Amino acid sequence: MSLIAVVHWFRGCVAFEAAGKNPEKLLNSAVQRGIPLWQIERRSGALFACTTPGGYHQLRFAVRKTGLRLRNKKRSGFPFLAHRFRRRWGVLPGLVLFFVLIRFLSMFIWNINVTGGDEAMRRQVTRTAASLGVASGTWKNSVSLKQIREDLLREIPELSWASMNLTGCELNIELRERSLPPQIVPTDRPCNLKARIGGVVIRVDARAGFAVVSPGDTVVPGDLLVSGVRQDAFGATMLRHAQGEVIAATTHRITCEIPLTQKKQIPTGETFVRRRLAVFGVEIPLNLTSPPQDGVFTRTFSEEPVEVLGVRVPVRRYTETWSRVEEKTVTLTEQEAADQAERELQNRLTEQFPLARVVSSVKTRQIGDGVLTLTAVLQCEENIAQEEQIYLEE
Repeated sequence: MSLIAVVHWFRGCVAFEAAGKNPEKLLNSAVQRGIPLWQIERRSGALFACTTPGGYHQLRFAVRKTGLRLRNKKRSGFPFLAHRFRRRWGVLPGLVLFFVLIRFLSMFIWNINVTGGDEAMRRQVTRTAASLGVASGTWKNSVSLKQIREDLLREIPELSWASMNLTGCELNIELRERSLPPQIVPTDRPCNLKARIGGVVIRVDARAGFAVVSPGDTVVPGDLLVSGVRQDAFGATMLRHAQGEVIAATTHRITCEIPLTQKKQIPTGETFVRRRLAVFGVEIPLNLTSPPQDGVFTRTFSEEPVEVLGVRVPVRRYTETWSRVEEKTVTLTEQEAADQAERELQNRLTEQFPLARVVSSVKTRQIGDGVLTLTAVLQCEENIAQEEQIYLEE
């Protein structure tokens, strides 16, 4: 809706038809009296136009001398709407209160949207922003986005970049996590490749530097694999940034111990649910259930935004569920304990040796003193080379 249409609506609009001989005389009378007319159109020998309620009243007297007949076709706008509800005294104050309330609420931040990073980082950014004074319900004029952004980057070292933009009543925070560079020697500095673990060399791929080991050699941690230093035929020393891979057969030993008697928390089915609303950061309890005091419980927490007609409002719904559990002592069978040990073995292998390729494995298990012990000896192939800078004396 254009600004002119809004003005016409507030002033009121009367669409009329002027029929008779020479309806153009009506236009002359309107110009002489300063009566506004718009949407003027002539159809089937009649003149159609729109004017204000006051202008239509003046035209009714002006057409008496011209012999034209005016017919009211449609009335619209605020004056007619107010006349319709004139006996409902609360409508006008309600409208005024509505617009005042909308204006007042627009002075606050309704929602904070965080994009970028993982879910844990977004939650941390939201909590940190709240501690810095920016949350749902914060007065917009009291916030310095530049200062908040600098404080946010200082409080969370994992962030490399962040932007904050206030659009209407929503604060949009876009962030980027810091990517820590690998611990490698810069390519413009000489270095050697040394063994980070022991093993038997299978293959040497020296892309730069001078290999000092061959397939079949046995190395221990710290042994030189590819050298970045060599003397030429004239005795001059040449320095290189050694690069490449040294694939070796390695052996890893992992031991997992699983008690056959364990304590587990078994849900009893008894739950307590607490719900509350947060309006502009002010929490309003929806029930009077208090947190349980006796017994052992597990607690789950959920947070949901509230939308009205597809628009997110500054209201959030929190649900807190307490579930009673009983601690029971259970005894695992040998197979159950072995399955649990296998899962732990795979997790530790992934965490401790992510780059190793398992070629073969020998697993043994035994039970003693109520504990199942699973021992795995893993024969692997992996790159054992790591860079070590060559420091030169000045």
